[in-house]
Amino acid sequence: MREQQLLSTLTGVAAFLGVTLADGAQLYKRPITAEELHASTIAAVEKDEWSRHQQFVERAVGDFIKGLPPPGGAQSLNLAVNDEVIGLAVAQAAFLRSATTNALDYLSADTELQPFLRWLLMHRPSLEDYRESIKPGDDAEKVLQHWARLWGADPVGREKYRNLALACALVFDKPVMLRPQPGTFSENNPPTLLDARDRYLDFRNAAERGLLRTRLDEMAPWELIWVVNAAVPASELAWAREHMRLAPSRWGDAYVMPPYNKDRLLGSDSVYKDYTLAEIRKVGGICGDRAYFASTTAKANGIPAMPLFGEGRRGGHVWLGFEAAPGRWDFSAGRYAEDRYATGYARDPQTHEIIKEQTLYLLTDPQHRSPAYRQASRLIWLAEILAAQKQPALAAEALEFAANICSRHLPAWTALFDHLKQTAAPRAKCDRLLLAMRGAFRNYPDVLALTDQWEAALVAGGADTAKVLRRQQHKLESRADDRTDLLLQSIAQRAATLEKQGNLDAAERVYRDAVITQGRELVAFRGIAFSYLEFAGRHSRQHEALRYVCSKFEELQREPHGDYFAMNAWTGVAHLLADQLEKNNQATKAKRLHRDADRLAKSARNLLETGLE
Repeated sequence: MREQQLLSTLTGVAAFLGVTLADGAQLYKRPITAEELHASTIAAVEKDEWSRHQQFVERAVGDFIKGLPPPGGAQSLNLAVNDEVIGLAVAQAAFLRSATTNALDYLSADTELQPFLRWLLMHRPSLEDYRESIKPGDDAEKVLQHWARLWGADPVGREKYRNLALACALVFDKPVMLRPQPGTFSENNPPTLLDARDRYLDFRNAAERGLLRTRLDEMAPWELIWVVNAAVPASELAWAREHMRLAPSRWGDAYVMPPYNKDRLLGSDSVYKDYTLAEIRKVGGICGDRAYFASTTAKANGIPAMPLFGEGRRGGHVWLGFEAAPGRWDFSAGRYAEDRYATGYARDPQTHEIIKEQTLYLLTDPQHRSPAYRQASRLIWLAEILAAQKQPALAAEALEFAANICSRHLPAWTALFDHLKQTAAPRAKCDRLLLAMRGAFRNYPDVLALTDQWEAALVAGGADTAKVLRRQQHKLESRADDRTDLLLQSIAQRAATLEKQGNLDAAERVYRDAVITQGRELVAFRGIAFSYLEFAGRHSRQHEALRYVCSKFEELQREPHGDYFAMNAWTGVAHLLADQLEKNNQATKAKRLHRDADRLAKSARNLLETGLE
C-alpha cells in the first residue's frame, strides 16, 4: 500500500514538473512542455509558420525517443504515442503532413475560421479522426473549410457533434446534387446542389429532438458519411422520420415495402408523378427504386445505409446494406442468395469512387472499433516522423508494433510493406510479412488477393513470376466462395504479365483455358471473353479469338427459358458478341446471333403477361 501511495505521489510530482514515469520506476523528461507546444501552435496559426512548427513538433518527438532510458524499442514507441504532450505532437505532425499549406493559410487568415484551427490543433481526438478519415480522393482544402464553418455555426453542439460535422465536410467537399426524378436531367432542368450547413443542422437538430433511431454523437465519421450523403431535400428526410417506424435491426423490411412494378421493369419513368419516397412506397418500383427507398429512409433516421449493386447468374441487381446495430451491419436485404453475386458495389460518399462491399466488411470488423486500432494508427504516424528523421530501423519497428497490436489494421500492413520495399528489405522478411498478414486476414478474401499482388510484385520480371501467378489463380479456383471478381482479376493479371513479357501464345492460352474452366457462369464468361477479345485486338488475333469465343458461348451458355432476368442477361451478352462480329466483318454470324437474342428477348417480355413476381 505504501509503495502504491509513493508511486501515486511521484506521478503527481512528475506531471507537475513536466516529467513522466516510465515503467513505474524511472523518470523521463519531455523535451518540450505543454506550454511550449501550445505557444508554438498559436504562433504557427497567427504567423503562418507551418513549416517551422512541423519541424518543431517532429524534432520534439525524435528527441523524446532518443532521451528515453533502456530498453527502448516497442516500450519507447508506446510511451511516445501515449504521452499527453508528445502524443499531441505526433497527432499535429500527422495532421500537418496531410493538410496543404494553402488550406492552413486560408483558415488562419480568416478571423471567423481561425478559432477553429486553434481548437483543432490542440484537440488530439479530432486531429486523429481527421487523419484516419481523409482519403487521397478528398479535396483536403475544402474539407477543412467546410469543417471550420460547421464548427463555427454551432457553438453549443460543436463538441458533441464534431464527428457529424467532419462527416459532412468529407462528403460535401465535392458537389452533392439532389437525385432528380428519373428522366428529368436536361439543360433546362439542372440538378440542385445541397448545402453542407443545411444538412449538418438538419441532422443535428433532429438528433437533439429525439427524432432519429440512432445516436449520431456515438458514431465514427466513416459511419456518418453513409448518413449525411442522402441526396434528397429536407422534406424527404422529414417524411421518412414521420412515416417509417422500423427499428434499425429491422430496416431490411423497408426494401420490400414498395410493391414490385412491372411497368417500371420495362423502363417506364411515367409511373411516377414525382419521384418521392411517399410515391415510391405507394406506386412501387424495381430493385433500384426499392434500394433507394430503403437506404434513403434509413439515412433520414440516422442509420448508415447504401444501395449495393452487382451481377449474378441472372444479371444485374440492386439490394440494401445498412447498420443494423452499432458495429453490426447487414448486407443481405433484397439480395437473392441463389443468384450468387460475387460482390456488391457502392459509390463512396467521400471520393465518389466505386468500392466493393468487402471494403465495408473490413471497416465493420470488431478491431476497427477497439482502442488498439487508434493506437496502431498513432504508431504509423510516429513511423512517418522517424522515417523522415532517417531512422528506418526504428520506423520499421513502429510499423511492426502497429500490425502486432491490431492485426487487422490494413493501413499498418500496407505502410510496413511499402517501408520494406523502399528500404530493400530481404525477400525472406517480406515473405514472413505476407505469411503473417494472410493469417491475420484469412477471412477477408480481398485482402488475401492484395497480398497476392504484393507477392507478385516482389518477383516481377523474374523467372518465378509466371509460376507465382499460376499458383495464385489455381488457389482462387479451388475456393468455394464464389468470388468471381477476384478470379477474373487474377486471370487478367496473369495474362497481362505474360503479354508484357512478349509471350503472346501463353497469354492467349490463359484466356482460352479460363473460358473453358469458368465459362459456365455467365458473368465469368462475359468478363473473360471480352478481356480476351481486347487482348486479341491489340495483337491482330481478333478473328480467331472471336470465332473461339462464339463457339464456346454456344457450347457453354445454353439459352435459358422461363426466367425473365436470366433470359435478358443472356440476350445482353449475345448482342455484345454480335456487335463484335459485325466489327470483324462477320455479318452473317452477327445477324444470326442478333436474331436469336431478339427472339429470346421477345419471349422474356411475354413472360411479364404471365404473372412475373
